[in-house]
Amino acid sequence: MNLSEERIIIRKADISEAEKIYDRFITEDFPDDERKPFAAIRKMMEENTCDFYAALSGSGTVGYAVVAVKREEGRDEGHLALLDYFAVRKDLRGKGLGRRILRELMKEEMPCDYLVIESETPESAADPEEEETRRRRIRFYTGCGAVHTRIVTRLWHVDYDMLILPKHPEEISDDKARRMTEEMYRFMYPARWFGNLLQITMREG
Repeated sequence: MNLSEERIIIRKADISEAEKIYDRFITEDFPDDERKPFAAIRKMMEENTCDFYAALSGSGTVGYAVVAVKREEGRDEGHLALLDYFAVRKDLRGKGLGRRILRELMKEEMPCDYLVIESETPESAADPEEEETRRRRIRFYTGCGAVHTRIVTRLWHVDYDMLILPKHPEEISDDKARRMTEEMYRFMYPARWFGNLLQITMREG
């Protein structure tokens, strides 16, 4: 496939299409302990708190994105979303397709002003190879326009660097990033998790 000549179409998937992508790709791309059961995604889609996007070309699905959306009351478009799952088909990775998909999502499709992104903290990697993989992932997001903040979260004993991808380029302070992260997490998770299963801190320096 010549990706530079392929037109990529990004559309919101319905529940049936989302389940097919989940079964075919997400179950392979994400380990069991990082993957919600599809029943949970279905419930969020039915409650209008989750959007599932398919990236398509002439040869079928080339990638996908699943986002949790905190919608503004009274309108479908929300100002905050969190990137839950995002991947390019394995045989097409490393060719710039991920940036195309993410940029198009923010430009045209994504119902938010800011996309909150969790990326596993490099310093907590088990070995140098995994550390470099995590640093490469962060470079990918910053290459797409995301701001790498000093906010660090711990969720179920996993540490994440927090990035914010604005729909329109802007400087984002760490205080603003922390407020958005906390707002998104309080929307997604029960209050009893905070300070125990879920912690939000700021990196020194």
